[in-house]
Amino acid sequence: MKISWIMGVLAAAGSLGGCEQLLGQGEDDDEDERADAGDAEPQGPGNNGEVEPIEERLRQSDQMPQVRVSAGTFLMGRDDGPSNEAPQRSVTITRDYFIDRHEVTVAQWDECERAGACSPEDRSDKATLSTCNVGAAGLEGHPVNCVLRPGAEAYCAFVGGRLPTEAEWEYAARGQDGRPWPWGDVEPSCDRVVMTIMGGGCDHFGTQPVESLPFGESPFGALDMAGNVSELVQDFFSAEAYAALPDTDPAFLEDTGEVVYRGGAFNDGSINRVRTTQRHRSFARVFSAQIGFRCVNEVP
Repeated sequence: MKISWIMGVLAAAGSLGGCEQLLGQGEDDDEDERADAGDAEPQGPGNNGEVEPIEERLRQSDQMPQVRVSAGTFLMGRDDGPSNEAPQRSVTITRDYFIDRHEVTVAQWDECERAGACSPEDRSDKATLSTCNVGAAGLEGHPVNCVLRPGAEAYCAFVGGRLPTEAEWEYAARGQDGRPWPWGDVEPSCDRVVMTIMGGGCDHFGTQPVESLPFGESPFGALDMAGNVSELVQDFFSAEAYAALPDTDPAFLEDTGEVVYRGGAFNDGSINRVRTTQRHRSFARVFSAQIGFRCVNEVP
């Protein structure tokens, strides 16, 4: 449980008024934490050392490296985890897309603010919440965090893209072989994921520079999809979404007042909380140090 972090978030969010808090922490509770999860030796990018062919490009508007995700069918969710990840089902993504290789950085966000396309009202900073990266010296290459969904949407629009859907995000992280973590089925270690592995001593007490752990690469070549910061997606939260949505290009876009963010964060201590299937939820207007984002662009 992230009690200390949640209290910091609530303190920062108090100025917004209303019942702003993180939700669903209990539903994400760990099932089988392992103190020795950091013992595995990294074998290289991809699934247990197997290198997949990766197509990359540079998005010129913000110099973001992107990787191409090809259309395909994959297993989304799981039946042996939290109830909101069930039922596991076969989902088809019908169009190729480019996804950011790493999370949007503080430097990239700052450029968007300077251009007037992103608003300071949609993010918090270090002066307000000590674990926010905006305004912190030397963190320009770290992921931007403490950003609200409207800010993330504004940034993605600024660079000609949008937030990924939950299905697009999970497919880019998991690939077609049902892997539990982006790199495969080798348990998380300090060489692969920015998190606080329980008993493993990773010393990740905050975010790290993007692209600093290449052994954590997903099958399509995306990085930090298990840790560093969790990431906002296009979908709103519904516990019944997986059972109700179609199996082709699913997206739950009805505003429920709760947003979805995917992947683990630097302050996660369990290997279960950084799985490719892990779903988190939050009230829409919460500034959280554990939440950032990345964008997708359509293939021309």
